[in-house]
Amino acid sequence: MLYTDAAKLERINICSDMQKDPHGFVELMEVMGSIEKVVKVAGVSYGKNEVESEEDRQKRIITTLLAKKHLSPFEHLVFTFHIKLPIFVMRHLVRHRIASVNEKSGRYTAFNVRDFWIPDFDRIQGQANRDLLVAGYEQAFKIYEHLLANGVKKEVARAVLPVAAYTEIYWTVNARSLMNFFDQRLAKTAQYETREYAQAVLSLVSRRFPLVFQHYAQP
Repeated sequence: MLYTDAAKLERINICSDMQKDPHGFVELMEVMGSIEKVVKVAGVSYGKNEVESEEDRQKRIITTLLAKKHLSPFEHLVFTFHIKLPIFVMRHLVRHRIASVNEKSGRYTAFNVRDFWIPDFDRIQGQANRDLLVAGYEQAFKIYEHLLANGVKKEVARAVLPVAAYTEIYWTVNARSLMNFFDQRLAKTAQYETREYAQAVLSLVSRRFPLVFQHYAQP
């Protein structure tokens, strides 16, 4: 389930239908570059028609770039996101290598023992399965806390935690790389939970730059 945070319009919360409160989110922190910059860079190749308005010129060039797959000018449009997500989703995200990622350190920061992903009801196929999954999480976190209490270092104790535990990252990526990310992670073959995060990212960047991301499906 995705919904815009009422207090932060540049943030989309993500939670399952089995969680009352959102545990994950995608927040757009910063945009570097602009449509004007993309068009200026592309103008080296496409030139300028003196009789058209600046708005029409932007639309013509952006549309032409996308149609001809001349995507390098979009590398000058860069986004930084703050994302809270399950570890297994993060592993999908970092496979897109043309990006910069800084992750919350499990060596120096303790994990929140109540902060774990629960799938939507139709993904877990019944309350009994959901209860079994949560019991496994709780046991893992109980052992984690016990190890910490016994003086085990965080960097060692974290080994017991499930990939459903939430982590946080800052992700800086350009628009061209985002297009590749959307091509792969919005596809029907992508894992559902990863698609949710991709859809949240798309929703945020499309609000700012609808022309650039025009041919991706909107939520």
